Amino acid sequence: MPDQKNDPAKQNTTEHISVLTGASDEQDLMKTAISLQTIAAHFGFDWPDIAPVFAKLDEEIQELKYEVEQSNISGKNALDNRKSIEDELGDVLFCCMNLARFLKVDPTQALQSTNNKFKRRFGFIESYVLQKGKKMQDLSLEELDKAWDLAKEKGL
Repeated sequence: MPDQKNDPAKQNTTEHISVLTGASDEQDLMKTAISLQTIAAHFGFDWPDIAPVFAKLDEEIQELKYEVEQSNISGKNALDNRKSIEDELGDVLFCCMNLARFLKVDPTQALQSTNNKFKRRFGFIESYVLQKGKKMQDLSLEELDKAWDLAKEKGL
C-alpha cells in the first residue's frame, strides 16, 4: 500500500500534484493510457457504462475522418495537416484503450492476437497466389480480398 509521501492524492501540500502523477510514462503506452483512465475513474471521471464509450469512439473517429477529409478537400497532403491528424488518431487510440479497460481486455494481448491472425491470413494469401503460379502484384485488390475472405472461412 503506498504511503502518503508517494501517493499524490493523500499529500497535504499547498502545491498541487496531479493524481495522474502515479501513471508512469515509462511503461507501455497502451498501459499508460489505461492507467490514466483508471486513476481518473477512481476520482469519478468515468462513464457509467460502456454505451457512452462507444459513442465517444464514434465521435473521435468522425473527428479523425474530418481532419483527413480537410487535407484532401483543400488539396493539401495529409502531412500538411499531420499534427491535427496525429492528435485525432491519438484520441481514437486513447478511446480504444478506455474501451479495453471497460471490457477488461488486455489491449496488448488483443493486438498481438490480431497481428498473429493477420500473419496467418496473409500467409494463406501468399500460398494461394503461389499455387496459382502468380505473384502478389499480379492480382487485383479485389482478388486478394477474395483470398482473404477464403482464409477467414477456413478459420485462419
